[in-house]
Amino acid sequence: MGDVLYFSPVHGWSAQENLRQFLQVCRSELSVFGAGLDFEKDRWDITSHVNRKSHRGPVSLLFTELPPIGRRKSAPMQEPFKSFAKSAIRYLQGLRPSRSLATRLVGLRALHQALMEDGCVADPTRLIPFHFNRAVDLIKERVAETSAYQYCGQLEVINKMMVDSGLLAAPMSWRSSVKRVERLGKVGPEFDRRRLERLPSAAALSALASIFTTATEPSDVMVTSVMAILCSAPERINEVLRLTVDSEVTHQDPTTGEAIYGLRWYPSKGAKPQIKWTVKSMTDVAKLAFRKMFKIGASARELAAWYQANPTKIFLSADLEHLRSHQWLTMGELAEVLFAGSVERRVVDLWCHDNKVHGTGKGQSRRVRFEEIERVVLGFLPTGFPISDVDHGLQYSQLLFLVRRNELHKSRATYRCMFMRPCTDDINNRLSAASHKSQSIFEKYGFREPDGTSIRATTHQIRHYLNTLAQRGGLSQLDIALWSGRARVSENNVYDHVSNRDVLAMLRAAVGEPNQTKGPLARLHGIKILKRSEFARLKVPTAHTTDLGYCIHDYSMLPCQAHQDCLNCDEHICVKGEPEKEERLKLLIGETKHLLAKAEEDQSLQLAGVPRWVDHQKQTLARAEELQRIMDDPAVPAGAVISISTPVMPSRLAQAVQERQKLIELTPTTGSAKANRRRRA
Repeated sequence: MGDVLYFSPVHGWSAQENLRQFLQVCRSELSVFGAGLDFEKDRWDITSHVNRKSHRGPVSLLFTELPPIGRRKSAPMQEPFKSFAKSAIRYLQGLRPSRSLATRLVGLRALHQALMEDGCVADPTRLIPFHFNRAVDLIKERVAETSAYQYCGQLEVINKMMVDSGLLAAPMSWRSSVKRVERLGKVGPEFDRRRLERLPSAAALSALASIFTTATEPSDVMVTSVMAILCSAPERINEVLRLTVDSEVTHQDPTTGEAIYGLRWYPSKGAKPQIKWTVKSMTDVAKLAFRKMFKIGASARELAAWYQANPTKIFLSADLEHLRSHQWLTMGELAEVLFAGSVERRVVDLWCHDNKVHGTGKGQSRRVRFEEIERVVLGFLPTGFPISDVDHGLQYSQLLFLVRRNELHKSRATYRCMFMRPCTDDINNRLSAASHKSQSIFEKYGFREPDGTSIRATTHQIRHYLNTLAQRGGLSQLDIALWSGRARVSENNVYDHVSNRDVLAMLRAAVGEPNQTKGPLARLHGIKILKRSEFARLKVPTAHTTDLGYCIHDYSMLPCQAHQDCLNCDEHICVKGEPEKEERLKLLIGETKHLLAKAEEDQSLQLAGVPRWVDHQKQTLARAEELQRIMDDPAVPAGAVISISTPVMPSRLAQAVQERQKLIELTPTTGSAKANRRRRA
């Protein structure tokens, strides 16, 4: 990473003078991304300086303008903003390291675009709040709503750095107006579209299960094994590819005596390693997937262990060890050293050409130097070898998912002397064909959607799928967060795709079940005229979410008569295990107590209409506290549907009678008035 350096501006200098000093320091004195970094280039290759988890391939930073929507290429940034962007990336990476440098670079590109649109020169010292706000708009036009918060948060980081470094002609503290998306809508076309995108289709799940049992080629076995293990716990793909050969854990349940199977996971976001127990229905599947990959990766792990012990030598199998003393290798000997199976001569010639290996002679008499072959092959060792994961100290020789180089390619020769770690793209590209020239695993085995379209899936869909199953099954939000390895319970919302139809089905299923329902709905079990399922459809015709629970009022029959006073309505139900709604209930209790105290104070002053308001607050407080007691009762399971005692519902007729009675009481009962009433009667 390089030494951390804090830039201190010179007080009394202008922003331009501080900028010149800042650029000089970041260009010459920082060692972030390597002391030999060519600062003047518009493309920085930082592959060896970042940890991309389970991604493979070069990592580059392009200091170009923000491309128009729908395009990928654009021209380089203009000076001096380009030098500032390079300096900011390098300086902030040392001060506040980021795993997603592309996100920070997008913020800088947006600021550059905002300056250019305003007719200014590309001078970062001229940035004002208007430019930061415009950058927010540019980002929101190009990224998803759920990602905009993260991108715009980088603008705040850039602003604070510029203020602290004295790089703004008009210093100002700026905050992004984009808020984290905490809750997404559960109804409407947008929700249905998002649900379809983020959940695997039934056809995809069925096809994967079928292929898992029949696949024999290493690439097919690996893809389906990854998906099988993902189905045992809501993990990320890079966490699956980080599993080690000793990840399996078996424990005996002290209550039942049954053996429980689990896997030891290494989380991606800084959490400590944890054991996650698989559900009983997935135990055999997870075990089988683990055994399959253990067998496929055995040769690759042996290679990794050999290179760990012999980092300066090329691996030679026992029958080829005698070649180590040779100065020259024939093309046939080179083929045996490099590849596990027999290959054509042209494959070896092409390998020499691609790797710039020069030999002597031509045709059958061609020879290549052994030391040159050794140098090229050792160059194939992964960056950082023997450590595969710096954060957790894992070695390549420990990984469950490790294969010989090219072993996943059907048309390429598998290496005998080199290994590789599969990356996320190796899996996702097989689940959804990356181009018209490639074939997905579903197409290979002849599986399609019911409408005839191609099946497409991603590894992350399984994580969304398991979270949705947990939400639908009533697992508490804390347990879902722990099961998924999340630091914040609020992040569960992004993975919750339970639709209003699912909620409706859950509420109907709970009607009349004493173990799943509390209150009046639980006492409906004794009805014999209709089947419980039929009565549930009548009793719960529809449902939509509220602040505290769900409303089952049928608006096609009558508008809301409670005027959204949900807690005092007999058509309002709650579900235990929803932290946000339980927090709102606690807040409501506190607010109601405060309002009741104020109402009672006004009642002592004999103000008109106050007694009715006091009665209403008392009723609301009583019902809220009753609901809170049920929520806190450990005997009530998470996911239980709760309907508290029937409230006194508002009635216009009853209110009219009450008003009439008050009018009579206020009318003077004189003798003449009584006589007049008798005559009128």
